[in-house]
Amino acid sequence: MSQRMKWRPWSALGRLETYHSHSLFSEIRHSSTAAQNQSVQQRAKTAVGTARSQALTPTDFTGESEEERQSPPEWLEKEIIRRHQRRYSLGLVDSVLESLQNQSDPARSLRKEKIEQEVTLEQLQKLKKAFEELEKSGHRSLDLEKFKWAVKKSTGLRGASDEQIEKLFMKIDFTATGKIQWEQFCTYLQLDYSELEESYLRRRKICFQLPATIQETFHGDPILRVFPMQDNTLIMVREDGHIYFWSPQLKLKRDKPIFEKSVKKMAKWVTDFTIMVQYNKLVLATGDREIQLYELSNLEPYCQITRLETMPLKLDYCATDADECMILYGDDKGCVNILLFTSVGETLRTWKKMPKTDNIIPTIVIDNVVLSPHVTYIRWKVHDDWVTQMKYFDSIKAVISSSNDESTALVIGCTIGTTNVEQQMKDIKDHLRDVKGRRAPLTSGPPQKRAAGDQTVFRVYKGVKTFAFCKKNSLVITGGMDRIIRMWNLYVPARATGMLRGHTAPIFFLEVSSEGNKIFSIATDCTIKIWDIQSQTCLFSACSKSTGIRGELSAGLYIPDIKALCVTTDSIAILQVKLKLITGARDGCLKVWNYNNGQCLHTLRRANKCDEICDCTYLEINRNKYIVAVGWDRRISMYIDSDDDLHHFQEPQPGWKDDLIRGHREDILCIAQNPPNLLASSSYDGEIIIWNMISGHIHCRINTALHIDSAGIKLTDKSVSKILFLKTRTVRLQAAGSLVSNGPLGTINFWNLLHGGKLTASFKPSKAGTQISSLAVNKDNTLVFAGDYIGYIYSYDIKDYSIHRLEKDHPPTVCQWRAHVDMITELEVIDEDKVILSSSLDCAVRLWSLNGEFIGTFGQADPWEVFTPTSWKHPMVPYEILIDPQSMPVHPVLEEPADNLEELSTPENEKSKEASDIKQNEAIYILKPVQLNVTEDDIQEEITRKNLNHVHGKWLRHEKYKISHKPLDHGGPTAFHTLQYFELENSLVTVERPNMSAAGMEMFHSYLSS
Repeated sequence: MSQRMKWRPWSALGRLETYHSHSLFSEIRHSSTAAQNQSVQQRAKTAVGTARSQALTPTDFTGESEEERQSPPEWLEKEIIRRHQRRYSLGLVDSVLESLQNQSDPARSLRKEKIEQEVTLEQLQKLKKAFEELEKSGHRSLDLEKFKWAVKKSTGLRGASDEQIEKLFMKIDFTATGKIQWEQFCTYLQLDYSELEESYLRRRKICFQLPATIQETFHGDPILRVFPMQDNTLIMVREDGHIYFWSPQLKLKRDKPIFEKSVKKMAKWVTDFTIMVQYNKLVLATGDREIQLYELSNLEPYCQITRLETMPLKLDYCATDADECMILYGDDKGCVNILLFTSVGETLRTWKKMPKTDNIIPTIVIDNVVLSPHVTYIRWKVHDDWVTQMKYFDSIKAVISSSNDESTALVIGCTIGTTNVEQQMKDIKDHLRDVKGRRAPLTSGPPQKRAAGDQTVFRVYKGVKTFAFCKKNSLVITGGMDRIIRMWNLYVPARATGMLRGHTAPIFFLEVSSEGNKIFSIATDCTIKIWDIQSQTCLFSACSKSTGIRGELSAGLYIPDIKALCVTTDSIAILQVKLKLITGARDGCLKVWNYNNGQCLHTLRRANKCDEICDCTYLEINRNKYIVAVGWDRRISMYIDSDDDLHHFQEPQPGWKDDLIRGHREDILCIAQNPPNLLASSSYDGEIIIWNMISGHIHCRINTALHIDSAGIKLTDKSVSKILFLKTRTVRLQAAGSLVSNGPLGTINFWNLLHGGKLTASFKPSKAGTQISSLAVNKDNTLVFAGDYIGYIYSYDIKDYSIHRLEKDHPPTVCQWRAHVDMITELEVIDEDKVILSSSLDCAVRLWSLNGEFIGTFGQADPWEVFTPTSWKHPMVPYEILIDPQSMPVHPVLEEPADNLEELSTPENEKSKEASDIKQNEAIYILKPVQLNVTEDDIQEEITRKNLNHVHGKWLRHEKYKISHKPLDHGGPTAFHTLQYFELENSLVTVERPNMSAAGMEMFHSYLSS
């Protein structure tokens, strides 16, 4: 029992871990048999929101042998064997095997989950009866062998290994007595499921950063729509035709009015717009019943379609195939109009040659568009009111449109109607021309209605103002004037599957985040809410006062790439979703935090190891997300970051084979990534290893100590504590130095990774010869910033440095300044604001401009505004830097090398040196003191020559700075309290009265007489 206590993994106090199968083929064959079983059993509902795959039933196990069972295909066995032998690569192999695992859900769940999570409610009842039977026979407590027998007999999980059951037994036996009871088993299950439920609730919480980032705009017409581009550029168009291009940080890139203002003609107004991304065209719908196309690059007019029968209110575009697309628009008559294009490029070039209207834009009427052989025009009568929203979803090949009409509030329909015989006969009976006329009616004819089988109609009280669709969950969400958000199954229009109540104003905007299963809703009173799809509860709510968004809402957009919500009113607001925070500690643990509420979501660590974490990063390989950590364990630890994993404690994935055999031999200090496949790590012995993240193999190794010319000096510190990739060079300039690192003797090194890690440049930025502690580059890799051990920051221009040749000199210096009085621990360049953030061991975090201008210290009394230079501290510098001796400028004589100031000590000149010393000592006694005669005129001339007012002003500012930054008096002994005191001796002294008779009179009488 003592031996068992040494290696038993955890107790029953909620410590979770995965298992390792002993037989791979038994699991495969067992899973294939389980997949054929069609019986479905009830699950034990002990935790909210925990999804478990179907457990195996006892009927799956009979007396037949393994050979008689149906074996899986041979290719499947080989693929899983290959995976079992080589678990050292991530990404490509995992993505291939993911599809293989989905074909066998029971086997996948049995391999990934623990045995206690495979037990159903019925099996749990049988296990309880087995405990009771053994208790009646005199076995109140079960040992390991009886527990194995009870589990296999009651649950039917004969495919589970003895090792799994033994681990479960040890977790339950937290007292290490070797026996367990039914109450202890139930206690462990309750703790296990309770922890999963708590983890689920912590991960579900979400919120926005408040208040919102707001950018005021020029007064004008409301913004109609916000359209995101691939680079997350936001395109916005006003009703008057003014178009804006904004960055995600709400910085205006460019803008231009599209319509020319004329006194003679009434100004046009835009109803909606969309982008033809493949053809770089901007499509506008106007109130003059026109559809106009513009070049997106220069916003010059291209062509337009005029004389539409109705006014287009909502526009949409979708590319259906190579050189094929469709433009859809919903009008004020409740119709959905579809223009199907083939040979799009040729058709647009033909339209561009049409005659220009008012010498502005080539024009073609809709009747001529219908006659084109490359265009098919379809018009469906869908709603009895004007269309409020419309969008085509290529994933379901259908158009979803909404209106305020209750009977046709939401309609999901196809683009082209059915063409079967029954439909044709119905069309003939209804006196339609033919099926061609139905598929492509002329514009002069009335719009046609879809057949009942071609569309799905959702009836909603007071109609639908906005909707959102999620293909992942087959979910449609609607909102409107009744202030209720309804959740519909895509194929069940009769009744809503869920109703979300909470808004006190009509719903204006809805969006679904399929990644996090969240619904974002905005009401007309500017109240924003976030809902959870699974629990159908409100997770976050913010009113207009909290967000700072005021005015009448005009448009909304959720940007999944940056996880932000854009809202437009009289201004533009961005609400950023708070993200996760990952921290590493000296105890070897990584913690994943919910940035919204400070809850710890996961704890990542190796079993029985507590080596310090030095660096961590977050990367994505083939849609799989990983947290990578390095440290004193000299290994690269990779943890899967999955929203489906609710276990609090996680262990890393099996290591790469090259990392285990040929990896680092010293502590790993830094790690850097260069998507999509390169990862670099550096260690204490000066070695840099470049890894291929897809295969897990070593791309190249670099020993920095061998490349640095130490001139015979023994290197005591070879560590490389900072590395970073120049990502713009790794793709375009393969022969350039694409990896930057610090190195021994205070050098900055540039490495070329194409030829196995060749040194292309090396220089020493620090004049004091100190080590470089931190490096940073801007986004376009034109500037590099270096911080050293004494607090200096150096900036160099590397735009054309180390690209086509080996460099012997240092790059052009931009600037240098003293930022801290101690070692700089981290530098971060914020390109959007053109500032650099620095932190140091002097417990200060400061913000600087890229030119070294001092903006401020975090925590100071006076706030600053980054975009207002007058609020910066510049031209002042931090006071502790000003008074530090190392901040003083160096005299040119002291900058000279020591070899030029000292003579070589040789035997020939020793005698001459001694003679010169004697003469010098004699001269010391002969010299007379120098008399300095300074007159009043000299003093006045010195005062006149120097501008002492400026000096006095700077001195006065620093004195004020000292007073304002004087440390607070938190109590304690003062100078008076520290005074020493002594006890006085309390002794009685008898004093006799003097005899005044000798004086002849009393002293008192003598005083009176005087």
